[in-house]
Amino acid sequence: MVENMEGQLFFGNHVASQFVEHFKDVLGTSKAVDSIREPVSLFVKKVPSSEADYMCRDVSELKGVLDMIVDENQFAFIPGRQISDNILLTQELMLNYHRKRGVPKCAFKIDIQKAYDSVEWRFLEKCLRSFGFYECMIAWIMRCVTTPAYTIAVNGEHNGFFHGRRGLRQGDPLSPYLFTVVMEVLSLMIKRQIKEQKDFQYHWKCEKTKLTHLCFADDLILFCHGDQHSVSILKDALEEFSGVSGLVASMEKSESFFGNVKIEVRNQISEMLPFKVAELPVRYLGVPLISTRLYKKKCLPLIDKVKKKLLDWKNRSLSFAGKLQLIKSVLSSLQVYWSSVFILPKGVTDDIEGLFRSFLWSHGELKRGKAKVKWSNVCMPKAQGGLGIKSLVTWNNALMAKHAWNIVTNKRSFWVNWIADERLKGRNFWEMHAFSNTAWGWRKIMKNREILRSHIVYKLGNGLNTSAIFDNWHPAGPLSSFISYRDAYDAGLPINATVADVVKDNEWCWPRELSDKYPVLLEAAPPELSFNRMDRILWKKRTGRCVPFSVQDVFHSLSEDADVVKWARLVWFSQNIPRHAFILWLALKRKLKTQDKFLGVEGINLVCIFCSQQCDSHNHLFFYCVYPREVWNEMKLMANLDEVPNSWDSIVDCMSSFTMSNAITNVVQRLVLAATVYFVWQERNFRLFQNKTRNVKDLCGIIKHTVRARLIGLKIKSTAKAAKVAEIWNFELNKGINEDNFKVCLDNG
Repeated sequence: MVENMEGQLFFGNHVASQFVEHFKDVLGTSKAVDSIREPVSLFVKKVPSSEADYMCRDVSELKGVLDMIVDENQFAFIPGRQISDNILLTQELMLNYHRKRGVPKCAFKIDIQKAYDSVEWRFLEKCLRSFGFYECMIAWIMRCVTTPAYTIAVNGEHNGFFHGRRGLRQGDPLSPYLFTVVMEVLSLMIKRQIKEQKDFQYHWKCEKTKLTHLCFADDLILFCHGDQHSVSILKDALEEFSGVSGLVASMEKSESFFGNVKIEVRNQISEMLPFKVAELPVRYLGVPLISTRLYKKKCLPLIDKVKKKLLDWKNRSLSFAGKLQLIKSVLSSLQVYWSSVFILPKGVTDDIEGLFRSFLWSHGELKRGKAKVKWSNVCMPKAQGGLGIKSLVTWNNALMAKHAWNIVTNKRSFWVNWIADERLKGRNFWEMHAFSNTAWGWRKIMKNREILRSHIVYKLGNGLNTSAIFDNWHPAGPLSSFISYRDAYDAGLPINATVADVVKDNEWCWPRELSDKYPVLLEAAPPELSFNRMDRILWKKRTGRCVPFSVQDVFHSLSEDADVVKWARLVWFSQNIPRHAFILWLALKRKLKTQDKFLGVEGINLVCIFCSQQCDSHNHLFFYCVYPREVWNEMKLMANLDEVPNSWDSIVDCMSSFTMSNAITNVVQRLVLAATVYFVWQERNFRLFQNKTRNVKDLCGIIKHTVRARLIGLKIKSTAKAAKVAEIWNFELNKGINEDNFKVCLDNG
């Protein structure tokens, strides 16, 4: 029995019992279950018994077979299918809806009211049975769906339990997959209606793929030619589906879109489907559905979302390290969804990065001009001296590269199939031109090809699927970069020639005229083709290594390259204390606001707060001045750093030369350096701005306590060195650690 306490309603006690009975009736209201017809069995696909044999009892197994059951026009909750494909295809189909020319077309964006709550249980059971699920598994699923009970809290008291009569529980991990199965019945009904009633006209650019609708969970959009008969067929399928499933379109929230449909036809269609007539752009699956280019003003919801997150009062008190973590783990992810669908306008990425920059360096209100380090340097990888924040422009290009990769690898995808049929039409992806009459998103994908082309390489097998001219397989690069169409035609080389056509018996077979004009064709040794292996497509990293495609590798390959800094692992290691590491990073970049940066400014008394002899600087504070030097000398003894000097540059050079590992002594040394820098800088600011002072003994005690607390949180193997460290820092080693692991097991929290 399950209690659903998410919606608690509060009424006076005298109406409690009456309301409970009324609420039961409301939840149970539905069409007469006994009148449900059985349309599924007439046209449903069956899962082969061999497939059903490995259907398991849990959600993961149900998810594993959905790809075999559900048509490709459903994108939700099915492994390998992406929501971005749904959006990109919709953008393509609704191109030029704002123009009064071209083929009449119409689309219907349908909102299913209370979608999960309205599914009829008997219909769901018949769907599962008709799709070929085992009776035992159907019984398990239906028991999970039908047995929960509900209660109502009135003035904090529970007033009995009652069972529902229909619907799927939102939040149940099984519900999304069951709803996907239910929506597949709509697809089958539409196909049957089209087959039976004849004369259905498909939407513009949809006849080859037989596309009538796209679905992502309960977000449904229908497409057809702009005529009354075609719309009536879709309407009949919708009504039949509503009658048996309990899922009904919301007339208030659903919308109609018309492209070059005559006004009288539009009125007739609106009488059949009385949805609100809308115009693009509208919101679809969380992003703008547009028929033209994406302007900055259409992205304002994204910018506002980021700004709202930043201005949350809880985030204003974060340290630099906390802000950095928030930017990297939360804020950057807000724009990933948009960036995987659109190439965002430059103004949008600039505004978002400006918000990140202001948030990182400001306290309280977001203000410009507070940055300590140039933003392009902040966006460098940590190994190159940055903070590892991703550049939004580069990350956007890397995410969009996934779509180009899906096309060249011919991924099984409805959008890729549509592109192959309607855009490529048998031609190579690399030879296509980005025509101005195509969708804006497609033009951006085509424009980005040049930054990807040198990285997408073909590892030859039999050479049958690699273009000799356009694909990047030859050591000289893509041959189309220097061989023109005219050259190939004059030499008698077909434009669609494959590598297998120019390599025979491990010898070059270039046309004589072409090889004479371009000797580079013969300079490389001919590849050894093997007709037992297929050609493979790989991503070539900046280092020259070829690896399977990943967005992360694309990002690193497209990012600006820089030299690795020797001190990176001195700062960034898994056991560090984040706020200490951030201040140490600033010190190593010499970006702490020491007094030497204000030389020449009138009216400021520039004198070290510790020694009152000279203005402080990085070299002076770490650790030339008397007070910091005494602190550093005592901490050196605790960390076995006796040989390390007191000069800042010498300390960095010396400790950077150490072998950076997870050995306990090495971890302690890095923790001590970061903690000493952090607390010396803190003491300097306390004295300068708050008139608070701590003597050397007290400050060393704080550093020792902080480092000890971090060490206690680690799992350390019991060895002689570890025992010595534990004795020095006065803590007990962890018990029961595996003797085979001589590493400090960490957690960064």
